Amino acid sequence: MKILNNYNLMGLNNIFIAFLLVNILASCSRNDSSIPNDNVVTGENTFYLTVAGIQDNDNNNNNNNNNNNNGKGKVSSVKGLIKSEEEKFVVGGEGFEIEFSSSENITNEYLESKYVKGIKSKTAEVMSAGKGYRILFYEVNNADEVFYKSEGITTASSAFSTKLKANKTYTWYAYSYNTSTIPDLPADVNNPLVPSLTDAPLLFAKGEIFTGAYGSNSKHISITFKHKVSKVEAVVDSRLIFASSITLLNLQFKDLVLTTHNFALKSGNIIGGAINTVNISNSDNISFENIGPTGFETTVKKSSNAYYTSTAITSLKVNISDFSIIKYGTVPLVLITPLNAKSGTLNYSSALPITRRALINLVDGGTIDGATWAEGNLYYDEFAPDPFKYKFESPVLSGQTAACNHYWLWMSLKPRSITGGTLPTGSDVGDPCSKVYPAGAWRLPTSQDFSDLGPKSNRNTPLNGAVYFITQDGQRLNLHEAGWITPGNSNCSPSNTNDGHYWTSNEVSSSNARALEMDQSWGGGDTQPSISKRYGLSIRCMRTY
Repeated sequence: MKILNNYNLMGLNNIFIAFLLVNILASCSRNDSSIPNDNVVTGENTFYLTVAGIQDNDNNNNNNNNNNNNGKGKVSSVKGLIKSEEEKFVVGGEGFEIEFSSSENITNEYLESKYVKGIKSKTAEVMSAGKGYRILFYEVNNADEVFYKSEGITTASSAFSTKLKANKTYTWYAYSYNTSTIPDLPADVNNPLVPSLTDAPLLFAKGEIFTGAYGSNSKHISITFKHKVSKVEAVVDSRLIFASSITLLNLQFKDLVLTTHNFALKSGNIIGGAINTVNISNSDNISFENIGPTGFETTVKKSSNAYYTSTAITSLKVNISDFSIIKYGTVPLVLITPLNAKSGTLNYSSALPITRRALINLVDGGTIDGATWAEGNLYYDEFAPDPFKYKFESPVLSGQTAACNHYWLWMSLKPRSITGGTLPTGSDVGDPCSKVYPAGAWRLPTSQDFSDLGPKSNRNTPLNGAVYFITQDGQRLNLHEAGWITPGNSNCSPSNTNDGHYWTSNEVSSSNARALEMDQSWGGGDTQPSISKRYGLSIRCMRTY
C-alpha cells in the first residue's frame, strides 16, 4: 500500500509538472505573438543616396526667412556686361578707369569662362569625389521627429546605400562643408546644431520620404545642397582695357570681418550670436585664379581664397596696390603701384547666402559727367581671332591719318577696307562699337552726346590737329583730325585731312546721316553736318552705361 501511494504520488507529480510546462510554453507563445517583430512586419528597404549638386549661392531659392531678399541685388545685365545699381565708383588712372561694382546676382552673360558654366541650371556645381557629408534620419511619429540613424558619407560622386524601415515616414537633414572631412554628428540629435566655418561653405539640404511596403523596389534620395553662408570674393576684368593678360595683381580686402554661427538643421536658420570672429589682415594679398576666355585666360581673374561669413556683410572695401598688364607688345604696362593705389567701397543689401562679390572692371576710356568715351578711334583687325577683331587704337594727340581699316561707312559692321564704297545690307548693318569685346559694352555716340562735349572743348596749343576735352577727373579726351575717305576713292586714301569727321548714330535720310565735324581751328564739338553714308569716317565709341 505504501508503495502504491508513492507511485501514485509520483505519477501525480509528473502529470502536474507536465501541466505546468504546457501552460508555461503556451503563455510564452502567446506573449511573443502579441509583440510585433520589426524584421517581419515592417522589414527594411534599401535606399540609395546621391548628390545632385550644389546650388550656386548667386541663384539660391531657399525657402527660409534668411533668403527672402534675393531680388534686392538690383544688378542689371546689358548685353553681356554687368552693372551694379547699388553703387559704382569710378577712379581715374593713367588712360583708364576703374569701376568697382557690388555685384551680387551675376549672370552667365558676363563672364564667358569656367566661372559661370552651369549657372543657368539649378545646380551649378558638382560635389566631387571624396567630399564628405552627413545625413540624419528622423522617424515621423504623428507630429514628432524621433532620431533613427545617421550616416557619414564620402562618396558624394556616387550612390551610397542605406536601409530604412518599411512603411515609415522619415524626415532627413544633410549637411557638408564641401571638404574631405565628414562633419561631426551634432551633440544633441533632438535639437541638432551645426557650426559654420570661415574657410569653407556650409551646405544644407532636407527632405521627407515614405519608405513604402516591405520588399518594394529600391528607392533613391536625391540631395541638392544649398549654401547657407555668404562667400566673399573679387573678380578683376581687364578685357575692357584690351589687355592680352594681367601680369601683376595685388589686391587686399580692407577691414574684412568674418563670423561663424550655429545653424539649426530643423528650422533651417542661423541662430544665436556669433561663435567666432576672424579679422582678415589688411595687408594680406588675395590669391587669384585665371578664368578668362580661351587664349586670354589671364585677362580675367577671380579670387581663390576661401572666405565665408555667417553675417550678412553690408559693405566691402577693396584696395588694388599693384596692377600691370600686357597691352602692346611684350613689355608689361604698369598701371597701379603702391604709390597710386586705387580703392573702392562696395555696398550690399541682400541677405545670406548671396555672394559678396567685388566686380572690378578696368576700362579704356575717359569719363565726362558720367559718360565714358574710348580713348582712341575704332579699328578692325581682320587677323585677330573672334571675338577680338574690333579694337581701339592708342590715343592720338595730333592730326594724322590712319589705315583704311580705321574708317567706316555709316552703320557698317565692317570697315571701308572691306566694304569699299558699298553700303551694308542685311546682317552687315549694325553698330560696329557694339562688337567690341565683350559684345554690347560700347555704342556709337548720338548727336546729343557730341553736343554735350562742345562746351568742354579746348583748342590745343600749338595747333597740331587735335581737340581735347577735359574729363571730370582731369584726363583729356582727344579727337584728332584723321580726314575721310570719299565714296569713289578706290585706293582708300584719306582726304580732307585738316578736319576730323566722326559718325553719330543719328540718321538724316535714307542716304545721309549726322556726323561731327571736328576742326581744331574753332574748337569742335558743335558742328554736325549731314554727310553721305557712303563716306568713310572715323568712329569714337561710348560705353553703354
